[in-house]
Amino acid sequence: MNILNLIIRALLLWFAFCPVAFAAPQVMTIVYADYRPYSWLENDQPRGLEIDVLNEALGKRMGIKLEHLVLPWLRAQYSVRSGVADAFVATSDSERSAFATPTKEPVTYWEVSLFVRAGDRRFSNIKTLADLKPFRIGSLIGNGWIKENLHDMDIHYVERMELLPKMLSSNHIDVIADNSYVMYYALQKSGENANIDEVPLNFLTSSMYLQIGKNSRFIGIAKKFDETIVHMRNDGTLQRIYSRYKRADLSH
Repeated sequence: MNILNLIIRALLLWFAFCPVAFAAPQVMTIVYADYRPYSWLENDQPRGLEIDVLNEALGKRMGIKLEHLVLPWLRAQYSVRSGVADAFVATSDSERSAFATPTKEPVTYWEVSLFVRAGDRRFSNIKTLADLKPFRIGSLIGNGWIKENLHDMDIHYVERMELLPKMLSSNHIDVIADNSYVMYYALQKSGENANIDEVPLNFLTSSMYLQIGKNSRFIGIAKKFDETIVHMRNDGTLQRIYSRYKRADLSH
């Protein structure tokens, strides 16, 4: 038997007993809530701010193959807890820290602003949420943040977010207190953005991190992910992505 045949036989044996050589790239499964414009399904395709950031950081820059799934929020978190999925994007708390490890660099932010009729200066000196007590506040039915923080105030509920700017412009409510990205999306849908001002509440901003399941095979990518996010911030990519979801031109 010549040397060439020996080499061929050795390679065949190696391939037979080392299937990992032909294994497909590992896929990182990330789960999301249906919470526009952070994440949602459109024509069965995942879309949103979080998905754009992670496609750029994990997919394009880190070379990780990604699967994005939009699920009911409790089910999404449970899928990471049980090891079926690898990660989700959220704020950190004690319950999540039991089964997931957050990155140090945030993917995005959850922030609250007041949206008021253009020129309404009554809201320029709001220092605490209690200062909103005298006003009529518009909210989407089922808004957990409103329920927890403003439950004893005069809340006017609607079934669709895009109805709120119309109610504000027509003086049916005085103010909308909600996440700024969510409201900008609603403003774009409603066409009422020219009549509305934003008043940021800087004391109500939370960072949202990539929460990687402790049982995930991708738990070791956190440091590289943090470095990638820093690079994206420094080269302007993060801000460009954020800006896609804040394009409504308010009156100011």
